Amino acid sequence: MQPISVFVLNPGDLRNPERLQKAKDLVYDFEHATNSYGSESTFFWLTQYEEFLRFYADTEEFTYAEIPTFFKSATYFYLSSFVHYNESACVENQPECVTSFFFITNFHEVIKYHELVPAVKHWRKIAAKYSDFQVYPYSDHTPFVDQTMSIDHTVFGSVAAALACTAIICFIFIPHVLSVIAAVFSVFSISWGIFGLLALWGVDLDPLSMAALLMAIGFSVDFTAHISFHYYKAPKIHPRKRMESALGIIGWPMTQVGISTIVALLPLLFKQSYLALVFLKTIVVVVLLGMFHGLILLPAVLTMITSFTPSKSGDSSAESSERSSQSSQRKESYYKVNFNN
Repeated sequence: MQPISVFVLNPGDLRNPERLQKAKDLVYDFEHATNSYGSESTFFWLTQYEEFLRFYADTEEFTYAEIPTFFKSATYFYLSSFVHYNESACVENQPECVTSFFFITNFHEVIKYHELVPAVKHWRKIAAKYSDFQVYPYSDHTPFVDQTMSIDHTVFGSVAAALACTAIICFIFIPHVLSVIAAVFSVFSISWGIFGLLALWGVDLDPLSMAALLMAIGFSVDFTAHISFHYYKAPKIHPRKRMESALGIIGWPMTQVGISTIVALLPLLFKQSYLALVFLKTIVVVVLLGMFHGLILLPAVLTMITSFTPSKSGDSSAESSERSSQSSQRKESYYKVNFNN
């Protein structure tokens, strides 16, 4: 079991039977919330105080006058830390006697932070239901659950920002729209592939895995940007020849980088910690996906796109100049043969 403390900052006039019953309903709702253990695990001063009134004061009507005596008794003195009270107002039986209090109940059957998200949402829904009491549920795990709940928006926003930055940088160095689109799409494909494969590999989305994912997304840009750049810089000849030239320049270095990165991280297998394993799994997945996209998928897409794209004037002029140079070479060889004869 794990405890949850529920703070009530505006108890109101508990002499009012409706207000008193509403306070009890508040406790009941938390005792029956998601993953709650039940009333057996609850420490609520008001329940013991009503028993005290029935036994010692011989009355079931709520009164503030006996609260100081109740908290000073040998049986219930430990409950005084649950209530902030004004003894003078208690003697006069005024609502200002109890200015705030808290109670503790417990929850169970949760281990990981993301498993606690439904329970935290339910707690806050109950607190909103009793807003006039100014209820604030708190657990030691709540800050981490809040981080887990905000991770989705952070990751998706970071992926969108990474794609936008990739597009801008690629367009600066590779002023070719189709190449930029292909590179950005490859980064997008790698990113979603990382999410899916890590989920299948048993990695949950938490602050540690989020940091590794954001690093991996930046790392995946290298596999796509280099091949797009070298393809753009290759001589403006047939697309297949251009891709052969680009892969001849960057293909083997990219393979070496991927293999050496995985080999360098293999010692993390001997460090049985969650952080090390998440980092290792993330890097292995991004390297394999990056090499697949950079060496197979992206070259195929670029070759296919440029094959069906009409050649520009620069390409046609280059081809015509190449044909003219070939014809001039044939003429020179013809005249040399005739001169020798």
